[in-house]
Amino acid sequence: MSELTLPQGLSANFQIDDDGRCRIVVGYCNCNDRHFFPVRAFCPRCLEPMSARPVSGRGHVYAFATVPRRAPFDLPQPYSIGYVDLDEVSLRVFGLFSPDALPDLKAGAEVELKAMPIGTDGAGKPCLRPVYCPTGDSHG
Repeated sequence: MSELTLPQGLSANFQIDDDGRCRIVVGYCNCNDRHFFPVRAFCPRCLEPMSARPVSGRGHVYAFATVPRRAPFDLPQPYSIGYVDLDEVSLRVFGLFSPDALPDLKAGAEVELKAMPIGTDGAGKPCLRPVYCPTGDSHG
């Protein structure tokens, strides 16, 4: 997995740990005590500069959809996308779910973000993608 990287454009938004877990890099406005994703240079509320903070990718599925059609970038078919409410900060983010999660995916399920070798980048090379995976601790 070490030779594979995130597609260009995603590397600024995610950090990958050695064990394959991902952290989401969010923007934080100190003036408003609010988080934003993706990171922005300035807060949209007060226009003050924002700082970037990596946060855990753990959260709960808010909603999802499984798409049975051929996916872009050689993603597996079918694939699932949806919203996750993050546990560490008050944000709802959109993302891709692990193909292994499809049979048990449901609203309220506990998930964590991991980097997995899935699909290709814009140049057609295999790459890592941040995907939400069930934690096994679901109570939803």
